[in-house]
Amino acid sequence: MIHHPATVHIPLALAVLFPLFHIVLIAVVKWKLMPKQIWFMQWGLAAIQLVTCALAFITGRKDMTLSAAAPELLHRHQELAIQFTIAWAVIAILLPVSYHVRGRTGSTVVQAALLILLVVQLVLAVRLGVVGGELVY
Repeated sequence: MIHHPATVHIPLALAVLFPLFHIVLIAVVKWKLMPKQIWFMQWGLAAIQLVTCALAFITGRKDMTLSAAAPELLHRHQELAIQFTIAWAVIAILLPVSYHVRGRTGSTVVQAALLILLVVQLVLAVRLGVVGGELVY
């Protein structure tokens, strides 16, 4: 049986690494060091992130009775998890859009929205981890 603590670290690690990976990809493609198809790798990582978020959420629901001592904290943790997952769903949608509108009118808006969301999800990941840690310790 998979428990929540074993599943939460992958989405949190990807949340930290993904913005860095995105910046590196922008530079690599701009300087033509790699073909544009490298963006598909990022889409795959976004899909993995959504799956691991769902897995963490499901296992968190199963392990919920372990944290009955702090219902308010648990509720806050669940809210942050939902916000984090929604942010990743929007990121997963914006990634292919940003690829297809690159160089066209409106591409700057899409890129800016994507970068803002990457920062937002990073802040959410930190807050989510802090609240999760408070539930445990």
